[in-house]
Amino acid sequence: MAMARRRAWSDDQLAQAVSNANSWREVCQKLRLRPGGSGVERVRSHGARLGLDTSHLMHKVQVEAAQATGRPRVGFTDDELRVVIGGSRSWAEVIRKLGLSIGGGDYLRVQRAAVKGGINTSHMFGQLWNQAPVETLPVPFTKEYDEANLHRVGSAVATAWFMARGYTVSIPVEPARYDMVVESDAGLQRVQVKTSGNPRRVSITRTVYGVGTTPSGGKYGRRPYEAHEIDLFFIYLASGEMFLIPLAAVLGHRNIALPRYAGYQLPA
Repeated sequence: MAMARRRAWSDDQLAQAVSNANSWREVCQKLRLRPGGSGVERVRSHGARLGLDTSHLMHKVQVEAAQATGRPRVGFTDDELRVVIGGSRSWAEVIRKLGLSIGGGDYLRVQRAAVKGGINTSHMFGQLWNQAPVETLPVPFTKEYDEANLHRVGSAVATAWFMARGYTVSIPVEPARYDMVVESDAGLQRVQVKTSGNPRRVSITRTVYGVGTTPSGGKYGRRPYEAHEIDLFFIYLASGEMFLIPLAAVLGHRNIALPRYAGYQLPA
């Protein structure tokens, strides 16, 4: 009596090969078997014995058979259709994966079968597949907006506003009374940037050493800007509103009530 041929692979190896393969031919290759008819039938038989999930392999082996004969397939199973649709973005892709004919009535036949089988097709985009949303990957910036950082963004906002309109901005390399110099329609303009979380009021003073008048303030005090120091204030509020106010309009002021200067508000 002939003895059964001993297997060179275990059930666990078969299970792993099936889970990581896209076709029965690939399963055979992973197990170092000849990917011919008897090899395929053998691993399929043992896969059925173990109750392995092979639904993701079904359409592959049938497509390979169709390609080998040069004839399009005719049928498909509900499980096979469900797996293929789940991994496709368009009906054309489904047709190709099933090995069906692109022409003819296969489009309608497959769509009707999907409806009858209650298969979810909400992710299908048809010819608009390139507009399908892509998987969202995490980015390493999770902090929320913090108004405490408003003073750090004022100069960047001012620079972007001027440059978006074609004006060249220069930043001083050493401390100066102004934050930037802008090449305006009327020549160079010295701009001082101020920020405020208060939508109605903003301070437009500068810190000066040696003018402190209180013990708590020490030797530093606040003074208005003078005409020879700057030309304009760029004011950026936490609300996103922006103002560009000539110094001449607020000369001598320490604080200004912004509603009075609505005529200087900038477009976004």
